[in-house]
Amino acid sequence: MLLILPFIIIISYFIIRRFFYQKRKIKFIASIERISLCFIQPDLILPEVYIKFKYYYGGGVYFGDGYTLLCDMLDSYDYSINFNQYHLPTLFVNGKFFITEEHIEAYLLSKYNIVTIFIDPVEPYHSEIDELYNESMSVKL
Repeated sequence: MLLILPFIIIISYFIIRRFFYQKRKIKFIASIERISLCFIQPDLILPEVYIKFKYYYGGGVYFGDGYTLLCDMLDSYDYSINFNQYHLPTLFVNGKFFITEEHIEAYLLSKYNIVTIFIDPVEPYHSEIDELYNESMSVKL
């Protein structure tokens, strides 16, 4: 019994800490810095994109990253993404054809430039993506 008691205390501490961590998260606005397509070499494109974002909190600048599905960024349009014969990614969406990764990233950045994230006020460098927005937003200080 004396050996089990420390384990019960430690497990209960982690459960309580996890519950309070979820409760203390706040929603915040971040600007998207870069969007990258996800590849598996040699010739597979994943249906998700890697997003790097920047946000200001408590007098400091923080950077974060996360993943979201490509279909979330392309609304409800049907799309096709694959490699061409020169091994460049090509995206066909809504009657438009984009040939290189840079053009695809520029198109996605023109559609979405803001994300909302959840941050922990105690450790603001921990963040996770909540939603994408295609309109500008501001924060009152």
